[in-house]
Amino acid sequence: MSTHNTSPYVHKSLSVWLDVFRWAAAVVVVISHIKGLFFVNYSELVNPHPIVTLLYMVASAGHQAVKFPTVSSTLSASRHGPGKFI
Repeated sequence: MSTHNTSPYVHKSLSVWLDVFRWAAAVVVVISHIKGLFFVNYSELVNPHPIVTLLYMVASAGHQAVKFPTVSSTLSASRHGPGKFI
């Protein structure tokens, strides 16, 4: 029996990378929620440090990051072929 992935849909290594990006998107969403709960708006900051600016930039991508796991999960599940999700 071969252990080689013969699926024509999504290669196993791509599936692993999709998992990594889904986790990263989840972290961005969590940062976005934390920023919204505990921090002031960026426009209210006086002379922010570059790391703080980076944090606010990442947190502003929270809405887009929510969409990524849905699309990537669908792509990852489709690697098994139509009607073969288990």
